[in-house]
Amino acid sequence: MLLRPRRPAPGSSRFRAACFAASALLAAAAPVHAQDPFAAGLRWTRAATPADPWIPRSVAFGAEDGVVWASATGAGAHLELDGASAFGAVPPLAREDGVANALSVLSVAAGSAPTACFSVAQFGQPDAAHRRTQLARYSPVQAAEGGAFVPAWSHDPGLVVNGPARIACDARGTRLFLALWNDAAHTVRVEALDGASGAVLGLVDFPATGLSELAASADGARIAVTAGTALWIGDANAAPLQTLSLAASTRAITFSGDGTRLAVGGSGALTVFAEGPGGYASAFTVPAAANELAARAELARDGSTLAIGWWNAASGVDVRLEVLDVPTHARLWQTVQLGTPGGLQNLPEVVRVSPDGARIALGTWGDGSANPELQLFDRASSTPLLAVDLPGSVQALALDASGTRVAVGFKNAHANQFASTGQFRLYDTGERDLVVRGDARIGGALELSAKHAGASEVLYLFGQRAPAPLHPAGTVGDLLLRRARLVVVAVGADADGRADLAQPSPADPVLRGRPWHVQAAFRVNGVLHFSKSVVDPLIW
Repeated sequence: MLLRPRRPAPGSSRFRAACFAASALLAAAAPVHAQDPFAAGLRWTRAATPADPWIPRSVAFGAEDGVVWASATGAGAHLELDGASAFGAVPPLAREDGVANALSVLSVAAGSAPTACFSVAQFGQPDAAHRRTQLARYSPVQAAEGGAFVPAWSHDPGLVVNGPARIACDARGTRLFLALWNDAAHTVRVEALDGASGAVLGLVDFPATGLSELAASADGARIAVTAGTALWIGDANAAPLQTLSLAASTRAITFSGDGTRLAVGGSGALTVFAEGPGGYASAFTVPAAANELAARAELARDGSTLAIGWWNAASGVDVRLEVLDVPTHARLWQTVQLGTPGGLQNLPEVVRVSPDGARIALGTWGDGSANPELQLFDRASSTPLLAVDLPGSVQALALDASGTRVAVGFKNAHANQFASTGQFRLYDTGERDLVVRGDARIGGALELSAKHAGASEVLYLFGQRAPAPLHPAGTVGDLLLRRARLVVVAVGADADGRADLAQPSPADPVLRGRPWHVQAAFRVNGVLHFSKSVVDPLIW
């Protein structure tokens, strides 16, 4: 694949000259949707229908946040890949209906690698009270190549159980972890698998009275399971490291990215553990009212920020989101939703924090009023960047690495009310300075938009992601692509500093599934300012 500059570039900076000199070396009732890629709002909707009824179960961003990986349960149970750059009411990029007869568990996880989308499903064997469990890996690259959307591998742990299963993976998707409750033996099975091949790297069974949740650190070095009133901690190969006793079972468990901090919820308090030479020990406790339960929690990958979704177990209708600075243990802010006594139960279903701790997303069941079920906050303020009153209760939510896009799945009614349909939606804050408009198709075009106030020209940089940021002399910001074999396409900007590009996609079908890596550089008063965003679209 060869890309050439659209027109010669003015100026003689060494960086610009190097870019062009290297260019020949590059190798291969519908809701209202905001069409302006730099405006905040709803981007796309995937809705179930009476002819295709399903309710969202889980959702994750995958392939460097280029796709949304999702699962749905109900009569139309399935897995699907959605483009993260589409607009409007969109069909999925790929859909897997081979799990249509799965029972209640149909969950997904994803790493940033373009081949690392995982699922867990349970099937009746021979009936709903006896289930076999199947793990699988799906590849967005394989889907983009146009082949059948089927598992790249699948794995059966070999147990027939009547208990839940949980999965988690590391940030890249190189390791996958399973926790499975064996009701007959009163044990929890934990497995560590190689993400690429599905090979079992380690396995352990330990006594337990149930299974609540599984969590993994972003580096894959630590995993934790809440099983009844036991907190089990293991390493990258599922070897046991430590077991702690809890006052009550909880689903609120979360690691920092390196696994050195572990937050565990409880009734009236949440405890943050720190890893030391003797294992994990309590570092500090976040107190709450006696009737408040830490229902969900998440630590930022960098360990800076902790978000807690508290649920008032006495009233059942009150929810509180608390955000703390971990180094100082100080509360930054909180926001409260007070329900109507005796009204519909509200619950913090999902709490998500961006890797750098800058953004916090909350998805709740809601109380049937106009209060928002979806909210996205900046760490610096309790004022929401997004606040959406959805038609029903949030069931799943994912936040992209930039903290600017939220994928949400919800039921088309309150969680306590009957409904057989739901929706997935993608919301965007409009803050990114470089965006993809739609999916790149073979023989079509990769459509990009970039915007920076005061820019007279936008340079679209095509290349490979760099292992570390580079700061060329005389520029503002960091080059996040490798300098070698970089291709530049220059486009004049409008009065708002925006420039659009429709770069022809390769016509060779062999290039399907190949990711492009694109950054922008804005010329402002003769100085190049690098975009904070990098996009990694796949060719479909």
